[in-house]
Amino acid sequence: MKYSTYDDRKDVSEAIGAYLAHGFAIIEGSKTPAISYAGRMIDRIKSEHSNTPIIGYVNVPNNGYFYFVYDPEVFVNANDARLLILIRKIDAAST
Repeated sequence: MKYSTYDDRKDVSEAIGAYLAHGFAIIEGSKTPAISYAGRMIDRIKSEHSNTPIIGYVNVPNNGYFYFVYDPEVFVNANDARLLILIRKIDAAST
């Protein structure tokens, strides 16, 4: 599965697949819809898997910002250098 961003108006299945494969999934959209989408992701992940995802936010050069859901068993926190490098690469590729 390649790294991608996920539209807050679509089903969460693909974003959950990315989360499970990579430890995170980036959600496109403004705050309210992105947080709602992340909440749907978290509810489903918690009901089907044994971990509790966390919502993060980061400013990026090309898209302005991203909300994302990450696995705290993979990344220490939302500022984990490995996570931020991946997110910035995805941001750079989306131009």
